[in-house]
Amino acid sequence: NNMSPPDADADADGAQAPPSAAAEEMRKLLKPNPSEGEVLAALSRTYPTMNLNIVRELESYDDKNYLVQDAANDGTKYLAKIHNGVESLDYINKISSPNCRTSVIDLQNAIFSHLDAVNGVTTSVSVPPTVAEDGAVVSLHDLPVMSSAHSPSKLVVRLLTWVPGVPLSSVPSTSLTAESLADAGAYLGRLRRSLDDLAQTNANAVQAS
Repeated sequence: NNMSPPDADADADGAQAPPSAAAEEMRKLLKPNPSEGEVLAALSRTYPTMNLNIVRELESYDDKNYLVQDAANDGTKYLAKIHNGVESLDYINKISSPNCRTSVIDLQNAIFSHLDAVNGVTTSVSVPPTVAEDGAVVSLHDLPVMSSAHSPSKLVVRLLTWVPGVPLSSVPSTSLTAESLADAGAYLGRLRRSLDDLAQTNANAVQAS
């Protein structure tokens, strides 16, 4: 693993500062760049009871996202996510040091779990690996990144439940009605209120925010 840590973007208390230019450049260097075969091999090692195949790659700024199907379970769909090396290193530091603040990946998992219990909000949730250590909900794999000098890097791989639907951004503006925009605003309001008590239910996870 040739990955070196990005410049620190946290103060002495562990609070997150705005990303530095150096950290943003590191995100570009450590963007996952695996082949589909390498993605499927990583998923197969972590979920050996599934027969996953890639339907298509999905858009992502600095991760790699795929819609996958489990041929062994009536074609059940999942979101496979290969995390950027920066977030992956953040997670690795957390599990290797008990004094390290909770990682951003942990925060995301906490949000998913929290929202999954809320009526009227549908969200992806992490699928626990079949092969995992200490109850981990993600797995780590050595995979190529955009920078050959940093490849392979140890990256976090997650499998999440699939939420069907059409992104609002892909709907032509001529098709958006006042009612549909009002519905979207109301949904965002419910989402925001649903997160109000996350700090009380999972204070450790919120440390990463």
